[in-house]
Amino acid sequence: MATAAPTGNTPAGGAAAGAAAGAQQGNDQQGENQPKSPDAVNTNLEEISDWLTKIIVGVSLVELRKALAALEGAAELIAKSIGGTGQVSFAYALMLYFSISGFLGAYLLTRLYLQKAFSDASS
Repeated sequence: MATAAPTGNTPAGGAAAGAAAGAQQGNDQQGENQPKSPDAVNTNLEEISDWLTKIIVGVSLVELRKALAALEGAAELIAKSIGGTGQVSFAYALMLYFSISGFLGAYLLTRLYLQKAFSDASS
C-alpha cells in the first residue's frame, strides 16, 4: 500500500510559497537616497519572507530525494483513487495544476490586497 507524506503540492503549499514571494516584492527599483512611497511593503515582512524563501529552497535542495519519493507516493495514491495505476501521469498533472494555481492565487492576493491593507493601516 502506498502512503504519501504531506507535500507542498497542494493549493495550501502553493499558497504559502506564493504569499512569501508576493510579500518579498518591495521597492527594488528605488535608490537609497529616494524616499519610500507610502505604499511600500514593510521591510520586516520583506526580510522574513526572504528568509523563509531561502530556508524552503535550501531544505528542498537537501531533501530532494525524499521529496521526489513523497511526490511519487502521492501520485500513486491519487492515481489509485481516480481509476488505477494507469492514471499516475494525470495525478502528477493534478498536483502540478493545483500547486501552480495556489501559488498564483496567493501571490496575487498578497500583492493586490496586503499592500493596500498596509497602506490603510499606516494612514
